[in-house]
Parts: sequence; structure tokens; C-alpha cells
Amino acid sequence: MKPSCRMTIISSLVTLLFTMSCVSADEAELSGLWMAYKNFGPEVHGELVVTRDGRNWHVDAAGYSVTVSPAAGENGIRAEFPGNKGRFEGRLEGDSLRGHWTQPPPAQIGMPMSSPVHFTASGKDRWVGMIRPRSSEYTFFMPIEHESGGETTAFLRNPDRNLGVFYNVRRIEQREGQLQFVGPFFRGTDEQTLFEGIYHSEGDYITAFLNPFRGGSYDFHRVDDDALSHFYARGANPAAYTYSAPVAFDDGWDVGTLEQADIDLAPLVDMIKTHVEPVATSVDDFYLHSVLIARHGKLVFEEYFHGTHRNLPHDTRSASKSMASMLVGAAGNAGVDIGTSTPVYASLMSDEALEAVSRRKRAMSLGHLLTMSSGFYCDDNDERAPGNENTMQEQQEEPDW
Repeated sequence: MKPSCRMTIISSLVTLLFTMSCVSADEAELSGLWMAYKNFGPEVHGELVVTRDGRNWHVDAAGYSVTVSPAAGENGIRAEFPGNKGRFEGRLEGDSLRGHWTQPPPAQIGMPMSSPVHFTASGKDRWVGMIRPRSSEYTFFMPIEHESGGETTAFLRNPDRNLGVFYNVRRIEQREGQLQFVGPFFRGTDEQTLFEGIYHSEGDYITAFLNPFRGGSYDFHRVDDDALSHFYARGANPAAYTYSAPVAFDDGWDVGTLEQADIDLAPLVDMIKTHVEPVATSVDDFYLHSVLIARHGKLVFEEYFHGTHRNLPHDTRSASKSMASMLVGAAGNAGVDIGTSTPVYASLMSDEALEAVSRRKRAMSLGHLLTMSSGFYCDDNDERAPGNENTMQEQQEEPDW
């Protein structure tokens, strides 16, 4: 037998077996809730140990060890981990070490992220801290229903990065086990095949071929009706909500109760029952992750939904705009000389460096940034815009933009 014939037979056999594992549209019963999940790291996390031996610093974490020597007279340290595993930067202030860890950019997001590392002294010239990076997780939920008219409807929810809003799936078309996920892209109106997939009867799962930059293919498995799935705010069949006062931690917050803060519990219970617990029927339905209420300097209400919790770093995305405005107002109220008329570049640069800045940029104020009226070309709906979100996050020429 010639090698080419052998390969042809093997290829045909694989194709036959693969086709046999799929079923026709009439046989595939897809109704129900499906879920796919992937975790892309990062690899380095957990305990970080910094020691000083004379002029040399040693930084150890996750089985990696880096030795660096700071410049003369400096108390700063910068340790790059091999293989682009991450970077630690810190500074010795007296006997205390302060610093932060910068994790590498995940391929499917494209930007590095930094988080603080809090150290405790553990002997002479030895400090121990914890690296708690933000995990690069992708979760997809897909509720599927067979309508009475024969159409199979669905939608895609991605709580990690809201890709379900972009891949706005509305229905599934089946042809001999092959699936086409149809709907408009993002805010468009014209329906198209957003991505394709396969239903495997053996194993009862769906492989969906999503954007290769978002992890490629995802295997969706059915979620049991009684499972405590994060698709639901408090589980599929939650018990009646009961209030518990926040737990005190060493995080700077004093805690109290709603009663002590003179806040009525009834409207909060009604909010959870009316707006939080109802099961989503479309990608645009309300999806509240957490509610925290502080009054008179005390945290009196703390609740998390859909699998989130207090120790989970959260990608706040555009909500950061509101937080930035609040922080500026709080700083001004606390006596910091800052306001909407504060010039941006003059606040960040020396007079000498400011001379190289254009007149228009020198005129830009903090108020322009807070109201998104700076004049920079940052249209996320225009791929030509240099400040387009995807352009900024996926480019590799300037990692520290």
C-alpha cells in the first residue's frame, strides 16, 4: 500500500468516526443551559519572598528565583522574571518593603496588570508577601430553547469580558450536527453567522469555534437544573434572602449594621428579589455582581452575586470613569488642591518637559478628562482611531502605554 493511499484511508476513517459522533437536527435536543470555561493563568502567584544579601536582592516566587543589584544609593528593586512570567518592583522605606507585582499580558486581552504586594518582615533582611494576580478566566453561558415554531433560540453571556454583547447570538441553525450561531455583531442590525460549532452526541457537548484571540474553541457542557451555577445570582432555586452584617477584616473598613445606620432593610430585600434574582432571558438583562453600602464611615451592607466575592479582583472597565470622578471630588473635599480646571500636563511634568508639549495639550484640564472631551481620537467604533480600545490593548510596540 502506498503511503498516500494509507493516509487517504486513515483520513476517511477519521472523518467517518467524527461524523458518526454528531447527529442530525431532528435528533439533537439542545434545550437547556450550557457552560464553557477556560483559565489562562497567570502561572506565577502565591508567596513571594524578598531577601537582601549585602548589595544583592533575591526575589523568589512559584519556583523562580531572580537576583538583582540596585544602583548605588538606591533603595529600589526591579526584578524581571524569566520567560515574561512577570515583574516585581519595590522600595525599601526604613525597615519596611513596599511594592507591586505586574503580571504578563494574557494573549486574549493584551495588556499587563499590576497589583499591590503587602509584605511582613520575616527575620533580618527578609520579607514575605503574597502575589494575588487577576486570573485570566473566560466563562460562557448559553441558554438554548426550542421554540414551538421549530426555531432554536439562544444567547451568549460572558461575565468576564461581556463578549456576549459583541457576539449577539439570537438563534442556532443545525445541519447534520453542524451548528451555526446567528445574530448581529455588536450593535448592528444585520444578522450573520457569528461563529460555528459542532454537537457531539457521544459525550453530549457542543464545541463552539469562537474568536481565536479569545481562546479559540470552547466545549460547552450542560448545567444540571439543580446546580449552584454562577449563571444565577443566588442559585437556580434560592432560599429567601436573609441579611447578615458585614464581617470585619483588617482592611481599613469599620463595619456596622443597617439598623445602626438607620437604613431600612425592606427596599434592599425587594431590590434583590425584583432585580437581582430573576433569571436572564437575554444578554441585555440586568446582571448585578455586588452591592456594598457604607454610611458614616462604616460598611453596613455587603452582598455578592453570580459567583463573585470580596477577594476576586474585578475588571471594572468603563465603571472606572464614575469612580475617577468620585475620587477627584473626594480629594477636593479633603483639601487637596485639585479641581476640574487643574491642567493635566502641568501637573504631571516639569516646566522643562512641558515646553515640548503642544499648546492644545497644555490647555487640557482634568475636567476635559472627566467628561471625556479631551479631543483625543479614541473612538471605539472606529478601527482607524489610534486610541481605539482594541488598538491600544492589542498593540505590542508600547506595552506601558
